[in-house]
Amino acid sequence: KDTLKFCHTYVKEAVYSSALVDTQKQIHRACAQYFEIYYVDDLSPHFGSIAKHYKSAQEFQQAAHYAVLASDFSLSNNMYESTIEFVELAMDIIEKMGRRYLPSNRFKTAQRELSHLHFQ
Repeated sequence: KDTLKFCHTYVKEAVYSSALVDTQKQIHRACAQYFEIYYVDDLSPHFGSIAKHYKSAQEFQQAAHYAVLASDFSLSNNMYESTIEFVELAMDIIEKMGRRYLPSNRFKTAQRELSHLHFQ
């Protein structure tokens, strides 16, 4: 397998910022797919990372799917700040994509979860 490992964060940032947008999307898509394959036995702790990588890869349907899973996982584990982060991420993606990637009832549930968490 070909992998990229960086000795320092600054080297990573320099390489990444010099890559073309299409290459950046490919890198994020590959990262998301790596998580899906490597952690196939238990993806749940990695839902958030996968969502963020798919969003950066502009794979919005996958990003929204994993953002919702990440918010559900966080909520069920009483990780309220993470829940808010991932509900907001899902809502941002859904809004940008015209809400076509999640059923409207799931969008409304996400909005209710978010408003409930903000007022706790």
